[in-house]
Formats: sequence, C-alpha cells, structure tokens
Amino acid sequence: MNSAPRFSPDGREVAFGSSLGGPYGELEVVNLNSGKVRQLTHDNALALSPAWSADGRFIYFASSRGGTLNIWKIAENGSQLEQITSGQGDDAQLDISADGKRIVFSSFRTNVNVVQLDLDTTGQQSAKLLIADAARDQFGPAYSPDGKHLAYFSNFKGVEREGIWLANADGSNPVPLVQDQRINIFPRWTRDSKYLVYASYSSSSLEGSPSTEYRRISISGGAPQTLLNSAPDNTADVGSDGQLLFQGSHGQVQTSVSQGTQTLMTVPSNENATLFRWSPDDHSIAYIVEPVQEDDPNAGLWVYDHNKPPRQIIQGKADTKGVLWKLDWSGHSLTRVPISIPLAFHYWFDSPFTQFDISPDGRHLAFNTQEVLQANIGMLENIR
Repeated sequence: MNSAPRFSPDGREVAFGSSLGGPYGELEVVNLNSGKVRQLTHDNALALSPAWSADGRFIYFASSRGGTLNIWKIAENGSQLEQITSGQGDDAQLDISADGKRIVFSSFRTNVNVVQLDLDTTGQQSAKLLIADAARDQFGPAYSPDGKHLAYFSNFKGVEREGIWLANADGSNPVPLVQDQRINIFPRWTRDSKYLVYASYSSSSLEGSPSTEYRRISISGGAPQTLLNSAPDNTADVGSDGQLLFQGSHGQVQTSVSQGTQTLMTVPSNENATLFRWSPDDHSIAYIVEPVQEDDPNAGLWVYDHNKPPRQIIQGKADTKGVLWKLDWSGHSLTRVPISIPLAFHYWFDSPFTQFDISPDGRHLAFNTQEVLQANIGMLENIR
C-alpha cells in the first residue's frame, strides 16, 4: 500500500510511503515524467508522512528506524540521513512551512494491550486488562482450546521484531515463546492445545511480495518446526488434524496435506476475501469478504460447505461502533451481543484494526485495544 503522496516544490516528483505490511515500509520517490521509482530508505522499519524542504533538496519523513517514530531528514538522492526529533512519542503527519523554516507534526503516545470482557454480563462493564507492557504492543489474542492459555504476538517497533508470547488465560505469567531474528505473527492453536502454529518471515523478504513460512512450536518450548515454506496468506487457520487453511496467490483456498497443498475452492477475482476459518468438524469454512466499493453487495460473512457453492450468511454493513453479533451456522438466529468493541485506529494503517477471540466456554471475549496516552501537535522552528 502506498500512502501520503507529496509533490516536490517543482512539481516534477512525488514522495510517498510504501507500506510492506504491518509496521514496515520505506520512503520512495516517483518521477512524474519517466514514471521511474527510486527507493530512498532500506531500513526494514516504518517510513511515512514525507514532506519536502522548500528548495526540494531534502525530504523530511517519519521513521521508526531508531525504535520510535521520529522525524528524519534525507537528501532527495537517498544520502545524508539525519535524525531531527527524538523521544518516546510517535512523531508523524508532518508538514513544512512555505518559507522552509518551520515543521509542524503530530505526536502520539499509544499502547495496544489485550483486554477481556465478560459475555454473560449485561449492562455497562469495564474491560479487564489482561496483558500490559509499556514497551511492547500486543496483537492477535487466541485462547487455547482447553481454556488454560492465551497466545498473542507482540512487537517493539524498530528495535526488535514481532515475537510469539504465551500467558495464562487470565493474562498472568506472560512469557516469550518465540523471539528470534524473524517476524513471527498471528499464533493459532492446534486442537490438542499442545502446539502453536504461526506465520513467520525474515525481514529481507519484506521487499517485493513476501511469502509466509508457517512454523509450529510446542508450548513447552524447543525449536520450531517448519510446516509450509511458501504462502501469501499470514492468517491461516489450523484444523483438527493440524492441517493449515490459507488463501493462495490467485484466490485459491488451500489446505496443507502430506503431499503438499490441496485447493478446496477459488474466490472470485472481484472479491476481497480474508480470515478463512474451519468449522469444528472441518466440513465447512467461514470467511469474510471485505467491500471493494461502497455498499458492496458481496461484502459480509460467507460459508463454504465442501462440494457446494459458497453462500453468503449475512451482508456486511458499515459499522463504526464495533458491535458484535452471533448466529448459527445456517445463517439463522441472528442475535446482537450486548457488547461493543472499541475500534483501534493506527495512523499507519488504512482502517481500524481490531482482533478478538472467544474463550472455549463462551464466557469471555479477548481483544486488543488501543490506549492513547498522549496526542499533541508540535512545531520546530529554524529547522536544519
């Protein structure tokens, strides 16, 4: 995804942030006459919010290469990298005054934590904080099928890559399970609650179209085992026999088998489908189709039963409150759950992004939520 395009003062070039997925991206510039794109940074960090100096010789931008999103300066040819701001806040969304003497920017301090709500409680309730770490954000909570543990992935942007963590179901005793030089995200449980399967890839694969490697690790520790070497989908599900369910590069919905992969169905090219999930008996697959246009009739929740055409269970509607619903597998008995999830907003993502899971006993809802600690507008004068 490309974001925040900014014209150079002479109007001949455009600088923009090129997202590589998650908290990763580089700064690039395109020449409008030739169409040639040049990449200015190669940090495997996050780069966004470019703004040109008044003379067009430099570009100011936000980068997490130092551990926190601060403002950096780089020459338009990619040389002379220099840090402008420092501190704990995330500095982004910057602009330069017409005379080139001032830079104005937003400064955020946020935490993303894992919290829990009780599904059998009526009325207003405060979310219980399960996982809190001031230095790291937590994402993608997943209860173990036996209800004893909670898995998630955590990141410390710009300093260490994402790692898989394990805690008790009440959030106590969080410990890192996978923490190496790779990016490890979205843990899923095997049905026996003994193993975690997660997406993993190296930082060098971020350039271009990264393919995901799936690994499995015992919750008691040890070395991870590679299950699948190449897949474009990083949110696979795990079936009763440990088989993976994921989307291929051309819309195929595939499962891993001993001989390789098997295609179960193919999503139409005009549909943006995601989050494929097995039914408990592995006979059906539920998935989300995201809208590709306003009031897209195909958007919503779909179910695929083996050897039958996919069927739309419920049509998606715009919802800014994060209201929860439940229904049976046939699409009937649609019921609103009297709980709303606040939608976390990240200014480096295109849309609100909230992940949740339901405990096996159906009593608890775990989700990641964002706490804004500070949000200010800052200005530097006589910038160098």
